[in-house]
Amino acid sequence: VGTVNDKIVMVDISDRAHPVILGTYIPPSVIPGFSARYLAVRDTVLYCSYGNGLTAFSVANPGLITPLSFFPTGYSSRKVSVKDHLAYVTSGMAGLWMVDVSDPLHPRRMGYLPTPGYAYDLVVDSNIAYVSVNFALYSRYEETWNGLLTIDLSRPDSLRILEAYEM
Repeated sequence: VGTVNDKIVMVDISDRAHPVILGTYIPPSVIPGFSARYLAVRDTVLYCSYGNGLTAFSVANPGLITPLSFFPTGYSSRKVSVKDHLAYVTSGMAGLWMVDVSDPLHPRRMGYLPTPGYAYDLVVDSNIAYVSVNFALYSRYEETWNGLLTIDLSRPDSLRILEAYEM
């Protein structure tokens, strides 16, 4: 599964010399600002950072990629990571979201943490999220600050920054 020109494309690469397109999802023209940035798959559900949120798609039938739900994050969604029944989404100036996706038709907020700066990339390991941030992007500040935040995920109702490292 990948994105091409803001479309989601499912490709069979079992024969790497001859990839076969199995299905494509082209968003309706009524969705302004569609941009499929990052993808994560769990079982037969594809999670995609999509515009200003997280969209779940059914990929049970690769020829018919079907939207299931949308969870708004309030800003341009970036990286998505799925572990067990939780999706983690970095959302630019909005920070980090923890979303319960145990029912892909009804995602619900488990936790949220505004980050200092623009949250880009994300890696989740056990109960720690590693989030890259840029402090000056889209801000009034003259100095830039690129860094890495380590975030405690053990209590979804009170996510907190453990450390901030300048890069």
